[in-house]
Amino acid sequence: MRPCLLAAALVALLAAPAAFAVDVNKDLSKSAKAEGGRCHITLEPGDVLVERKDLVLQPGQTVHDAVALEGNVVVKKGAVVKSVVAFHGTVTVEEGAEVLGDVVSLGGELRLQPGARVGGNALALGGKMKRADTASVKGDQLSLGGLELNGVDLVGGLLTKVLGDLKDCRVELEGAEASAK
Repeated sequence: MRPCLLAAALVALLAAPAAFAVDVNKDLSKSAKAEGGRCHITLEPGDVLVERKDLVLQPGQTVHDAVALEGNVVVKKGAVVKSVVAFHGTVTVEEGAEVLGDVVSLGGELRLQPGARVGGNALALGGKMKRADTASVKGDQLSLGGLELNGVDLVGGLLTKVLGDLKDCRVELEGAEASAK
């Protein structure tokens, strides 16, 4: 995942968007910016976004970036995926599966099963990272789940509040592979 996708996730969290608008444009790199309470995310060809359901990346499937809003992402062995992001969902990289870039879970767990490989960073905000001993992460690992002050989960509470706004949002897509319930 390019640094701008991680920045996009953080902008989405900090802006507490009322809605998301997604545009596909081959000439623009993936980016996000907040404007008037909306967060615009630009996807590239080969990206997959699902809304309010799970995304399972099957063996032989090739995806540039996989994004789930209010859903989980499962990467199976044999899928080819550059980066994975789940907003208010769990990311599972199954046994023997590989993600070439970063794996990010915002408001859910990050599960790296035995033999799972992550070529970039692994980030779990508002949930815990469960990494098997034989799973590998080439980049940095950060898990900010369970950070409490006086019994209150600070990160989880913030993410729940911010990501709760996604329940009423509408994702508009043009040209990208996407699915919404």
